[in-house]
Amino acid sequence: MDFTDMTDEELYELIEAAQTELGRRQSQATFDAQIAEVVKAARGNVIPDRGKGEPWEPVKGYQDVYFKGDIVAHNGKTWLSNIDNNAGEPGISGWTEQVEEGEYLVWKQPGGYEDAYEPGVIVWYPDKGDQLYKNVHNAGNAWEPGTPGSQWEPYTPDGDES
Repeated sequence: MDFTDMTDEELYELIEAAQTELGRRQSQATFDAQIAEVVKAARGNVIPDRGKGEPWEPVKGYQDVYFKGDIVAHNGKTWLSNIDNNAGEPGISGWTEQVEEGEYLVWKQPGGYEDAYEPGVIVWYPDKGDQLYKNVHNAGNAWEPGTPGSQWEPYTPDGDES
């Protein structure tokens, strides 16, 4: 954005608008966090408990959201919520498919930060039965395995990295 041709008045208006928007965003984040705490505290008391492996149900309001660590069944698979205040459908965004110990997911492009692969996750890429890769990044990883700088390393189940 080029500010050189803007008058002082236009710059002050822009600053005020930016501060207003930033305040709104910060207020919304604070509000969401506070609502999440209230709902978590009420679960199992005045709000039915959920996220313990039962079938997923669409979210109709704040009282129905799923939280990080909640587990649901959906479309014949088991899913773990990656985020608090999760209103998304498993398989779309905000959820990780769960597999049996010793089995691995096939890598797919994460839809956003909430779907990035956690450190230490092992995936097949590009298809099941091809190469296994381990996320060695110290945070969520949305890079495609095998891409330079992706911080995925080839992995073999016996622990010998090739």
